[in-house]
Amino acid sequence: MSIKDIAEKVGVSKATVSIFLSDNETRRVGNQTKQKILKAIEDLDYRPNAVARALSSNRTNIIAILIPYNGPIFRSTYVDELLSGIQSVLYPRGYSMLFMPTQGQSSPDMVKHQMDIGLGYDGYILFGTRYCTLEDMSGNSKLLLRSGVPFSVVNMPEIDLDINQVIDVDPPETDAMDYLIRLGHKRIILVAGREAAPETRTALDGYRKSLISAELEIHEQDILYCDYERDLARSLMTKRIGSGVDFTAVYCYSDTMAAGVYEALGNNGFEIPGDVSVVGRNDSFFASIMDPPLTTVRRPIFESGVRASECVLRAIDGADDKRKIFLKSTLIQRMSTAPLLISNLSSIGDI
Repeated sequence: MSIKDIAEKVGVSKATVSIFLSDNETRRVGNQTKQKILKAIEDLDYRPNAVARALSSNRTNIIAILIPYNGPIFRSTYVDELLSGIQSVLYPRGYSMLFMPTQGQSSPDMVKHQMDIGLGYDGYILFGTRYCTLEDMSGNSKLLLRSGVPFSVVNMPEIDLDINQVIDVDPPETDAMDYLIRLGHKRIILVAGREAAPETRTALDGYRKSLISAELEIHEQDILYCDYERDLARSLMTKRIGSGVDFTAVYCYSDTMAAGVYEALGNNGFEIPGDVSVVGRNDSFFASIMDPPLTTVRRPIFESGVRASECVLRAIDGADDKRKIFLKSTLIQRMSTAPLLISNLSSIGDI
């Protein structure tokens, strides 16, 4: 069945049917005619040809999601939450999101390949990932700028370009290191992500500044690079415990890594928070049901997806101005942290 069949059944032109199919709320077609068209669609069991509609309107109603990462993206609770926010905006507006296959060893190679096979879509949403350096993120954004296709970027530090970008910021009151130091902890392990990633560099800078400000010594063996993986966090934390338990707190730069730290501590007979306090990051869906419930820095992940989608759709609709949207994190205090008790120090060693 085609538009022509519907037009003949209703007794109107193909143009009238096409206008209605493009926008069923249009005022260019009368209500009575709309009802006849709808009945004809039902009677004829008409299914619109998406490709034909895209060719005629120069719109695909598809947003390409560019994630320069060659691992399984849906294993990341962060990515899942971000995509949920994106979906919540795109689907009601009649847009789909499409994931581009990844090929290449570097972030720029991956994004270039994704764009090569993703030309023709209405817009892009570009992610920063653990494989991206700050230079990669800037270069990938410049590549999208040159394409002329509307886009927005998420999960990156602020890029010095005129682009649509959603940026997470940590207000001073959400600083997990300062929070642990205020609880009396003096030797704190940092469980960070991939060593070269910008987010890891930010975490390291904050970690060192907090210790220096509190006049506490920095120990390089207290910094563990666990690539946001639970198994690696468990393994390296177990190894760190074996070298001597002279710490009383752990700050993990993701809740997933915190789960691995929980396992390592539990397997070695330590109680949380009685012996060691633990803080995570992201406030993943499982954080509140961990045993004990995890104190964590809640990032506005879902909202980041919402705002990134709104930005790219706004650009598709013709807006010329670009927006930098800053969203604040919050510290969620649960049962995995407690003030350091002097009585605990005898079992832990001098700090």
